[in-house]
Amino acid sequence: MVYDSVSTWRVYAAEQSVPLGRDLKDADGVQTLVEEVTHSSWWSHNVPNRGEVTVEVVGYEHVTWTPLALHAGLELEDGEVLDTSDPQRLAARLGDLYDPATHSVQTSSSAVSYAAPLERRPHSPWKISIHPEMCNELIVLHELAHCAAPRLRLGPRRRRPGELHSHSKLPSHGEGFTGIMAALANQFAAAASHGELTVAYRHFEVPVMDLEGYQSAARDSLLAEEDEASALDELREADERLFEQRADATAGGSPVPLVGVIPESWWGEDLWQVRRFQSRRQGKFLSQADVAAVVSRVEPCTRRDISAIERSRHRPRTRRQLRIAMCAAVALNFDPIYARHRLDLVRWDCDVELEELELINPEWVELVNRMNKQLEDRPPHWTVDGER
Repeated sequence: MVYDSVSTWRVYAAEQSVPLGRDLKDADGVQTLVEEVTHSSWWSHNVPNRGEVTVEVVGYEHVTWTPLALHAGLELEDGEVLDTSDPQRLAARLGDLYDPATHSVQTSSSAVSYAAPLERRPHSPWKISIHPEMCNELIVLHELAHCAAPRLRLGPRRRRPGELHSHSKLPSHGEGFTGIMAALANQFAAAASHGELTVAYRHFEVPVMDLEGYQSAARDSLLAEEDEASALDELREADERLFEQRADATAGGSPVPLVGVIPESWWGEDLWQVRRFQSRRQGKFLSQADVAAVVSRVEPCTRRDISAIERSRHRPRTRRQLRIAMCAAVALNFDPIYARHRLDLVRWDCDVELEELELINPEWVELVNRMNKQLEDRPPHWTVDGER
C-alpha cells in the first residue's frame, strides 16, 4: 500500500475495517453500480458536481525500483546472493525485474485504482479506472467519492483579470471526501454496512463533514474551479503572445526554444527541506548541529553526520547511518507514515526502539502507539496491495 501521510492511513485503515461489500466481478458489474449511483435522484439532489462519470477496468501497477549501486550483494527469496557488480548475471537471473540502464531492481509491485477529471474546469467529466483486483463495492464507491469531493478551497478574495488565483488544493482524502464517502456508503453499500463506515471513521479519528457541510464545500470548490479555469486560459493566452513576440524578434521567424531545468532530487532532500521548514515555523534557525544534539540522546553523532544524511542520494546502508536517519526524522517530527513509505525509514529496519525515540520526541511515540492500538482494536477485514 502506498501512503503519503497519517491522514491517508486513517482513511484507508477505517475503510479496510469494514466489509468490502458486493463482489462486482467485472467491468459490467462496476458499470452497473456507477450508473445506479450517478443516475439516482439521491446523487442529483446531493452532489453539486454535474460531470459525467465513465468507467474502465484497467487501473495500473505501481512499481518500485531500487538502485543497486550501494549494495554489494542482492539476496533473493530462495537465499541465493547475487553479485550486483555483474549485470549479465543479474539480467540472466532476474529477467525483466532488472533494469540494466539504471542498474536497478524491481522490489515491489502493487495494484492501483484511481479517479481523475478529464479537464481542469468545473463539472468536468471524470474517468474511474478500477484495477481488475479491485472490482468491489466499497472501492468503487471510494472512487465515486473522489469524483464528487470538493477539490479546491475558495480563496479569500476575488481574483482580478491578469492575477493568479488564491485558491488552495484540498487533500484528496480530506474531510470533504470522507463526508461524501460516508454518505455514499450509507445510501448505496450493502445494507449490513450502513453506518459502519461512519463508526470506523470515528474510531480512527478521521475528520468527516456532515452532508450539508460537504455540499457547501463542493459548491465553493466549483466556484474556485471556474476561476482557476479562467486564470489558466489567461496564462495560455499570455504564453501564446510571448511565443509570437519571440518569433517576430528572432531572425527567420524561428524562435529559440525556452529551456527549463527540472531540479534533481535525492533521498535526503526531505530531511533537509523539513529542517529548513521547521526553522521558518519556529522563527529561529535550526542547524544541523541542533538536530545532531537531539539525535545524540539515542545515537551519538555530529553536525557532519546530519549533513551526510541530508546529502545522501540513496537510503543509508549501515546500522549507524540508519539509526541516525530514523532519529533525525523523529526529531524533525516527520509524519510517521510518510517516513515509512516515502523514505523507507521504519524503526525495526533501523534497529531503533520506541523507548529510545521517546527520549527524542515523546509526542511522536504517543501518536504511533495510539495508531497501533486503534489498528489492534479494529483490525482490517481485507487488504489490497495498492492504492485508490
